[in-house]
Amino acid sequence: MLKHITPHVFKLMNNLKIMGLLSLQQQQVRPLLPSLVRMSLCSSLDTSAEWQEKRKYLLQLLSGIDAVNDIIALLSVDFHDLEEDARKEQQTRMKLGTANSTEGSIAASVKRQGIVLEFERSEPSRRFRIVLSELLPILMQLDSNESHVLTAVVESELFSCDAYLQDVSDVLCILCAELPSLLKLTLVAETLLYFPNGTSILCKLVANNPESFLPICNGLLRINNTTRESRNRTFDENMRSKALHALCRMSPECALTIRNLCVQNCQLPELVVSLTLDNSNVEVVDRVKGIKQMCRKSVSDLVAFVCGLLLGNDSKVRSWFATYVRHQKDDTDCRLREELLNELRDVVKTSEVNETGNETRKSESEELIAAEALPMHLLLDENCLSAAALIRLYCAMKVIAGIKFSKEESDLLLRLITCFPPLTPAGIRFVSLALGMLLACPALITGTSQEKQVVSWIKWLACRSSEMESVGPDGCSFAEQLLLTAIHLHGDRYTAAVRLACATLGMRVKVSPSSLGKLRHIFTEEVFPTHVVAAHATKIPVTKNLNAAMPGYLPVHCIYQLLKTRTFSQSRVPVKDWIYKQICSAESPLHPQLLHLVTQYVNTVVTPLNKAHNTHHDGIRNEPFTESQILSVFGIKSLDDKNVTSFIDPKSTFSLTSKLLMLYYVLLYEDMILNNMKTLALLPCCPSRYSSGLINMIPVKFLLHKAQRLPKSCQGLYPALLGLLTTHLPHLCLVEDWMQDLDYLLPNSMTSSILLKGHDFTNSIEKGRINITAKQLYNGLQKSIVNPAPALMHLQTLSHPNISAEDVIPFADALTSGLPFILDDKVSRRVHQEAQKLWLKLNSIVPRKLWVLTINALQSSLIKSKSSRVGGNLQPITFDHLVDNPLLPLTVDVRVLHCPELLSIMLRILSACLSASRSQSSALLRANPTLDSKPTNPRSTSPLGNNAPVTEAEKEELRSALNAAQNSAAVQLLVEICLSPDEDGKDMSLNLLTYQREVQCLVCSTLHQMFIEDPNVAKLVHFQGYPSKLVATLVAGVPSMHICLDFVPELLQQSQPSQQLFGIELASQLCLHYSLPKSLSIARLCVNVIATLITVVPLNERCAYFSRAITALPNFAKAFPPVVRECVSILQQLGRIAHAHIASHHPHIISQQVSSDEDWSFETVAEFEKSLKSNEKDPLDPHVRLYQDVRATFYKIVQNAVPV
Repeated sequence: MLKHITPHVFKLMNNLKIMGLLSLQQQQVRPLLPSLVRMSLCSSLDTSAEWQEKRKYLLQLLSGIDAVNDIIALLSVDFHDLEEDARKEQQTRMKLGTANSTEGSIAASVKRQGIVLEFERSEPSRRFRIVLSELLPILMQLDSNESHVLTAVVESELFSCDAYLQDVSDVLCILCAELPSLLKLTLVAETLLYFPNGTSILCKLVANNPESFLPICNGLLRINNTTRESRNRTFDENMRSKALHALCRMSPECALTIRNLCVQNCQLPELVVSLTLDNSNVEVVDRVKGIKQMCRKSVSDLVAFVCGLLLGNDSKVRSWFATYVRHQKDDTDCRLREELLNELRDVVKTSEVNETGNETRKSESEELIAAEALPMHLLLDENCLSAAALIRLYCAMKVIAGIKFSKEESDLLLRLITCFPPLTPAGIRFVSLALGMLLACPALITGTSQEKQVVSWIKWLACRSSEMESVGPDGCSFAEQLLLTAIHLHGDRYTAAVRLACATLGMRVKVSPSSLGKLRHIFTEEVFPTHVVAAHATKIPVTKNLNAAMPGYLPVHCIYQLLKTRTFSQSRVPVKDWIYKQICSAESPLHPQLLHLVTQYVNTVVTPLNKAHNTHHDGIRNEPFTESQILSVFGIKSLDDKNVTSFIDPKSTFSLTSKLLMLYYVLLYEDMILNNMKTLALLPCCPSRYSSGLINMIPVKFLLHKAQRLPKSCQGLYPALLGLLTTHLPHLCLVEDWMQDLDYLLPNSMTSSILLKGHDFTNSIEKGRINITAKQLYNGLQKSIVNPAPALMHLQTLSHPNISAEDVIPFADALTSGLPFILDDKVSRRVHQEAQKLWLKLNSIVPRKLWVLTINALQSSLIKSKSSRVGGNLQPITFDHLVDNPLLPLTVDVRVLHCPELLSIMLRILSACLSASRSQSSALLRANPTLDSKPTNPRSTSPLGNNAPVTEAEKEELRSALNAAQNSAAVQLLVEICLSPDEDGKDMSLNLLTYQREVQCLVCSTLHQMFIEDPNVAKLVHFQGYPSKLVATLVAGVPSMHICLDFVPELLQQSQPSQQLFGIELASQLCLHYSLPKSLSIARLCVNVIATLITVVPLNERCAYFSRAITALPNFAKAFPPVVRECVSILQQLGRIAHAHIASHHPHIISQQVSSDEDWSFETVAEFEKSLKSNEKDPLDPHVRLYQDVRATFYKIVQNAVPV
């Protein structure tokens, strides 16, 4: 029988500690002799003095052992001849088939009946051949992947004989060392599994070749199960597990490595369990006496390892091990279940309270359980982690592995769950997991005694929940899970309650709702009635610095579920202050539950629960936040606070997340009130809207700017916030503003700073510091006419990308107050451009305040003089004034409207005011709906005596008419700006980029946006009309003017001649600019209308009408040559009529001028009149002018047709 190799011996051999081997007995050294003798005989590559010294000790070690001589004799064999014979044997067997194992040169000389006797009498070389004859058949089968044929241990007399097993193992060790190419260690190790005593020989082989330990283990773990039957696979796995287990006992240091390899390859689960149990037994030597020793580690290696397998992220490993546990569930000899049950007994045993001990802990719970005379279990603090791990493990074994608890396991688990832990973080974690297991495994409660035990435990938890707040992680307590569970069970939301338990346990659990009946009764009837839940929830302190990084279930989850079920309203429990405090305590990043909390709270504030309850006194709705509470979050004292920079105080006690949540609350409250106003108006106590001044005081754009720079502060909130802003504050969501804001949100690294180089403030700009004051900026703008350098320097500094937009907010007053000083023509245009850049930068942060300051500053130079004449005081304009009268931005100093940079500012303000006015009118309409009930006042307010209320359609029509009137008035004012001023007879027709051309481009761009937004505005403006000389400018500058082609026929049908003529002129320009098939039909229509009106227009209006009408004919003819014939026909007809009239009334003019063929150059009436006789005293006959206009028009058509 082979001597077992101890871990100490293997370690000495692995590290080649010769001195350590000298201290061993000969029996311990005997298994290592093959390698030690070979090492002493072979020459070494290591020629160092250290090895020479070790070799001396090695020889000393071998000198006293008799078996050394036998091994030396074995090493004296000619291994070259032996290898050749072995290879010939392999070739012969391959030809004849491996099944015929009696053939071959080696096996033919061996008598099978007496192989042991043959081995005893043989010389060393003969012994090698005998061992090879035994190994080669199995070796060749494994090498050719025919291992599925091997279903049991082969019968081998040689390997079964204990007397010669030592000699056989020596021969095998020397063969593997001398013939490595023929006998590979990994293949030999697998072959030995099918021989008697193969495991012992394998251990000796590995001990003589310690460097091959891991390769051999890896080879044994490579199992091919695809070609094996279930029976063969089980036999093969058992043999490999036995061999690997023996190797791990020989080298315990590698046991955990082998275990990890088994897990990675999902092989040999029994070996994994055995190695884990061996490792646990090393830690816990005596379980009866070692209850305290067991706590040496808070969680045993067995529990931690099995939890990692069943609850890990690798689904393949989880399924593999769960299958193993599931197949072992009916096996009474399963070591894993038995060992886990022992650990469970030990933990429960430590929680039992003696009569004389733990008096302090006993007094905490004796009042709760004294009446029922239940056994008391107090969990020690040092056992909390191990108990929590056992709970998770048993849940995983039931849920994932699908085992069924035995009666003893169920009783012990319920006793463990209902233990009273200490009020420590570990104890709170245990309570959370225990509550989750109650929901995941409700079958643990089997009788009345177990139910009473659970009730007492839950009552204790409810009484101690307030104390748990102070010791929970990050100020929150896992005991809030208890309250949230009660809320779910109250609402019969069993799925939500189970999902809560799943999240706590970290695994998916499927529980039938019918199995939770007992737990629901315990929670809802005996521990947490409805009023108790509501009152208890509001007493819970808010979570300080609540953010998304806080895990677990927090008070905010409980409050949200109670709001969802209207528990506070039904129980008349106020919750406003709690929610307000929680919002004020929010931090970045935003906790996702806060958004749902605010939404649900607004829903309970605005919408009633049912029609039976309709007042606050009946508890139907919660109270909204007051305006002072809302403003205090933003750092604003009251609605009269005029400090524009009060909300950017860096020392503010409220975070950006709190401010964004409060802004979301205000907008959502307004949105829900307007959406439900028809229902709310029927209630006796309708919730009131917040004043318009409240939302105007909130720095909305400033908060959005900060949110864009700090996206973690508003995760999930930003999209909802933008949706509400576009609905209720569209003037803060203009497209051009958003595009412009990008320049200040993300500073452009390519922004040029050439103008700043050479100044002493360049370094301060790079560091983001501002070294100027608002007074210096104002003084610079005031003196910009004389010396623009200071103003330019200050403006460039403040508008530099390195200076954040919020840092320049204090300069808003100085900038707007200095704008009137740069209206003079002598001010450098660069000052205008830099002032515009700074204004746009401020507009991205404080737009509404900036608009008001700008309008007040630029109006003062025009209106103050008028106000002083009548002795009145000029009242400053507020944002409400701008909303009520959105045309106020166009009533500023006329010099502003002719400065491109300042005009672009005014146009932005105008667009925002029009948008705000439309939003206000829409909100006003929704806030005052028409009720379906009949009016109670019979008195008529109509002069016609009609008592019928105004319908919603009529209100909407009036609102649309108001918006259209405002838009059309704005368009008319903008069109007037495009008129070219008569400046000393300067020729403004030159195609130069003049101020006036820039102004026209800005106006046309604005008109284009307004026409696209509402095409009805374009129709209304053109039916109102505007100066004819601007038609060509607008058609060329406004791309959306092509929509006017749709209503030109309507203009031609108007009874007013001015509208008809305006329509003809508009059509001529449109046809010239848009030569489309549709335009051709419009051109033919206009030509036909002019031809028809020749015989219709009265005599006294004929000349003036057609003198203006025929000016459009050259454009029609130029755009569409097919209408030239009709145009010429019209001119001929008008010419004959005018010629006949002149001939009958002024024959001398005909003879002198009209009939002459040399006057084609007369293109204007003034030149024509000068060419007449000087003695003509009567006024010139209009027909003469008409005749000349006809001739000039014809000449122009000819010029267009035949270019010179």
